Amino acid sequence: QRQWYVENYGKKDGVAMFEKSRQLRLKSEPPKLTASEMRVRLDVAETQYNNIISEFSGYIITTITVVMFMIHPNVTRQFFTMLSCKNVGGSDDPSANVVLGDMLETCYSSQHILFIVALAMPMLILWVLGIPFFAWFVLFRNRDLVMMSAQGASTIMRNQKKVFESQMAFLYRGYKPTRYYWFLNEMARKAILVAIAVFFPGALHTQLMLASLLIFISILLQIAMKPFENKVPEMVELLSLFMSFMVFFLANFLFVDSVSESAKTVITVLICMLVIIFIAAVMFAFVVLQKQEATLVPLRNALREAHAQGMEPETVIREWRIAMLQ
Repeated sequence: QRQWYVENYGKKDGVAMFEKSRQLRLKSEPPKLTASEMRVRLDVAETQYNNIISEFSGYIITTITVVMFMIHPNVTRQFFTMLSCKNVGGSDDPSANVVLGDMLETCYSSQHILFIVALAMPMLILWVLGIPFFAWFVLFRNRDLVMMSAQGASTIMRNQKKVFESQMAFLYRGYKPTRYYWFLNEMARKAILVAIAVFFPGALHTQLMLASLLIFISILLQIAMKPFENKVPEMVELLSLFMSFMVFFLANFLFVDSVSESAKTVITVLICMLVIIFIAAVMFAFVVLQKQEATLVPLRNALREAHAQGMEPETVIREWRIAMLQ
């Protein structure tokens, strides 16, 4: 109906006449709706009714998946602990190796091998590798929904995307649609850090150097791939990696005997300052994101109104962008 007014009376007068007519209809008791508005509202109500069960099941799936991902690092640590051995004989008995998870058990004895086959391998298949692979497989199969833009999509596809997002969006939200798999990089980095801590017990220099190397590689990947949609969380993530690298690097000097106590004190102060700077940067980024979110509220309201009137969202978005540039 808006388009009809614009075509017959011009854009300026047509829009004004349409808004005047619409306000008169809305003020009537009960509000009078056009046939198109009625169809849109019935479609929205029917869609919301049909999606109640789907969204509720999606929230249950999300809760279960979040819990599984939260306990994944602990399960990974237990898996590596079953495989890690520790020498307790020193130079007198180099072959005296015991399992780090059970120091009463000799490494690679028949019972240890039984534990590896009966417990460690299922943990590796079902948890350590299984959970990330299953999550990636679900996203890969539904990558069309992940990459699909809401503009120009049919109502059915938008509803499917909404239901899927209620289930799995926490894995890829914030990343670019083409980088939906980036959560695997985060999980791999955590698993490798756990492996470094388990397989090199007591070797602080080795742990810190390997952790620094891992963080440095993560920084290079972050710069090369640029996985985030928004520049603010991307910079925060890059800053967190850089701060982690600096903390690991500086911490090496705290365990060097040739470094004086005054120098160690300075290094400790530097590490504390880095942590404080990072906390301040996170708080500043949060304020910036809140301001960005506030600027999007008018756009969301305009899109809801356009959807209720059966209008195309491209026109609303274009007008909002023009208003933002002014």
